[in-house]
Amino acid sequence: MGVNYEQLSSVAQRQKFLDTMNVILGNNTNVRAHIELIRPLPENQTEASLFF
Repeated sequence: MGVNYEQLSSVAQRQKFLDTMNVILGNNTNVRAHIELIRPLPENQTEASLFF
């Protein structure tokens, strides 16, 4: 999934991303997405490390 760095630069945008990931996971209360690391890459892309 390609995500621009600006799309994850603020806390509100990160929370929106996590909310979307949790919807994809079926809003299961036992399985929640968490951001471990956000690292900018060349060409305005981002590497995000998630754990569930």
